[in-house]
Amino acid sequence: MVLDILDQRNFDFLVKYFKKFTSRESVKYVVIDMWKPYKEVVKKVFSQATIVIDRFHYVRNCIWAIDKVRKNVQKDLPYEKSKFLKKNRKLLFRNCNKLNDEDKNKTG
Repeated sequence: MVLDILDQRNFDFLVKYFKKFTSRESVKYVVIDMWKPYKEVVKKVFSQATIVIDRFHYVRNCIWAIDKVRKNVQKDLPYEKSKFLKKNRKLLFRNCNKLNDEDKNKTG
């Protein structure tokens, strides 16, 4: 496992940095956020490795996508329903198995 904090993150710098490691061929997985240059660096330096998107960024993007859909739906609703949806938007992100009875009734 390599864990490091670097002062740069541009493509050329990262390629040069990772090429210093002699056991690159044995790397099976590389965990990255969703920034495209990271993916390009991994493909160049660790071509055999599987790219894994870190959970935080994956979940965050899913939440943003759901919220974008909610906002679009909300625009077409009457005021009261729109207000209800905005007030209860966090229910969309909760595990349905963990909702209490009141919240289950709200979700219909």
